[in-house]
Amino acid sequence: MLIALFYFSIATFWLGACTEEGRNEMGKSGENMGNSVSREAQRVADSIEIKRKEAAADLERERKELGDRIERGLDNVDRKLAEADANIKKASAKEKERWRERRKDLEAWKNDLENDMKELKSDTKREWKDFKLALADRLDKMEKKLEE
Repeated sequence: MLIALFYFSIATFWLGACTEEGRNEMGKSGENMGNSVSREAQRVADSIEIKRKEAAADLERERKELGDRIERGLDNVDRKLAEADANIKKASAKEKERWRERRKDLEAWKNDLENDMKELKSDTKREWKDFKLALADRLDKMEKKLEE
């Protein structure tokens, strides 16, 4: 019985000391882990902010490029409208009709481009990718038609 009491005393003393030491170590470890998690969270937040700024810059660059392309298209259409007007004045009756039809097409393209420019300058309601692709396709088709 004495031996059992002796072992019980040693076990109690040893577990108490170990627990206190363990608590101190766990506290330090938890603190280090918390600092590590905080640093990692800050690194991720910084990375997200950098990517957000890059995406905003890319979007602004694309908007400017599309705006410049629309402006070039409008200038081209205006030149073709002036050409059509000049041809209407000097053309035969049959040719006048053809030039008037061409002028209607040019006016429609001009209106479309002006509407696209308005949408580009505002916050587009459509998805940016859809808007950009549709506009590029329309500009390509218009430029090919104007070359004819």
